[in-house]
Amino acid sequence: MVSANKMQGSLAQLDSQNPVLYVDFPQGRLKFLGTIVFPKNKYMLLKFGQKDVLCEDIFENMVRPCWTFMQ
Repeated sequence: MVSANKMQGSLAQLDSQNPVLYVDFPQGRLKFLGTIVFPKNKYMLLKFGQKDVLCEDIFENMVRPCWTFMQ
């Protein structure tokens, strides 16, 4: 279980085309390298209910990740 007040990782290089997310584990650190992409199409986040569908958000850009585990 994750405590609400415990930091799980950190973000870096948010002002660049390639942001980085570090997630800390007892055995080491997971490093996600991202690339901001701007696809031709927009993407919708849909939330499905019992009898309805709600459009939660529309994304015009996204981050394409790759990862590395560092000890």
